[in-house]
Amino acid sequence: MSAKTENRNERLRSVIEQMAKMKFRIGGMELPLSPTPKGIIAELGSWPPSTIITEEYVANLFKRCPTSIKRAVGRGELPPPTRLMGKPTWTVGTIVRHIEARLEESAKDAERTRRRLKAHSP
Repeated sequence: MSAKTENRNERLRSVIEQMAKMKFRIGGMELPLSPTPKGIIAELGSWPPSTIITEEYVANLFKRCPTSIKRAVGRGELPPPTRLMGKPTWTVGTIVRHIEARLEESAKDAERTRRRLKAHSP
């Protein structure tokens, strides 16, 4: 391996180690935010369904800005939040159920399309 590649790999390892130490603060509570892409459902699944999460946490989880989260709500990609102390919030369970419902609907749509195409095939 070249020195340049080794140097790049070392820098990447350093960044990953730093990210692993990062915490996300909500109020006075620190929450870990996984730096590795283990999946949004897995990340949310590590919390009890009744855990309240803020728009800021959701934005960090999806690696988007809060404005993008608002747009996703408008498009129906995320459920509408409720205001708690003036800030948009959800429960973990609400977001997971919404995503699961959308995935089920997509699977049904794909099956309907498959049947329709099969009916028109020779």
